[in-house]
Amino acid sequence: MTRNRRTKAKVRSHQAQTDTPYMVARRQLNIPAAPAGTEIPSSSSQLLPPLRPWTTWTYCKFWTGIAAEHGPLMAVTVSSGPRWWELDDVVRKACGALQDRPTEERDLWIGNLSGYSVTKREHLPGVLEGMRAAGALSRLTVREIPDGSRCDHARCRRRRGEPVRRRPATTPPSIPQINSAALGPMLTLAKVMEQNPALNCSGIGVYREPGSTLAQHRAALEEERRALTNHEAAIMNIAALLRDNIRPIKSTPIGSYDMKHVVQRAIGSYVSNGDLIAAALIAKYPYRHIDGPNVELGMSQRDVNRLRNVRPRT
Repeated sequence: MTRNRRTKAKVRSHQAQTDTPYMVARRQLNIPAAPAGTEIPSSSSQLLPPLRPWTTWTYCKFWTGIAAEHGPLMAVTVSSGPRWWELDDVVRKACGALQDRPTEERDLWIGNLSGYSVTKREHLPGVLEGMRAAGALSRLTVREIPDGSRCDHARCRRRRGEPVRRRPATTPPSIPQINSAALGPMLTLAKVMEQNPALNCSGIGVYREPGSTLAQHRAALEEERRALTNHEAAIMNIAALLRDNIRPIKSTPIGSYDMKHVVQRAIGSYVSNGDLIAAALIAKYPYRHIDGPNVELGMSQRDVNRLRNVRPRT
């Protein structure tokens, strides 16, 4: 038999002989109580805050219904260890919730709530006194229960018929200005088209219609190149936008067709694949052309994502 069981048996025997409560019999035998640590404050205004899950909107209706019937609430628990059943009965007795009483006569006691039991806050002085007399006040933890009728959750305010507080509108994230001097002076559209004879409004090269002759294909390319020169003013503006907002990098992770949609949304007007490629070459971004009309551009993915989140200009 362990020391704790021998002590319990001794107290129970003395209790049966003297017909006194367990704690009185224990004190009469001068059995020292468990060492006490830091005691919790006796003031109900200094209870520990509620556990975080208890403050969510899913609990508010539950707390409101119980508090409406029983008044202010609290949650109590006794830490595990020797004499736990005995100490739990001390707390239950102070709350009028001992299990030996008929169910209809017991006071509020809702157990198994994250290790705590919910009861009326009016019982706190009696709980503190009982645990202090048992020499185990350090084993007791008491927490507040949120007031569900005063929460600020949007769903709960709607349920109570109160206006929902709107969050203030947030401004879109600003894009840091890039040091464009690192790229050197921009090229001209004429220079870029001279260096890239296949560059046109569609991108690099044009689609050759089945059955068309080489002369017809060359004529289509020249027509697309003339259309590109007509967009010179818009292309130069796009090149300035890119240099001010996107850092150049050595690798080429950004496709021109994807980038054209990013710029198109940022400026609020249509941008062709060729316009974007020409602007990137004018701004001297690294690029790589493998096949087809698109090219891969050396642009910072982070900066591209920032530009992607900018609201369209109106």
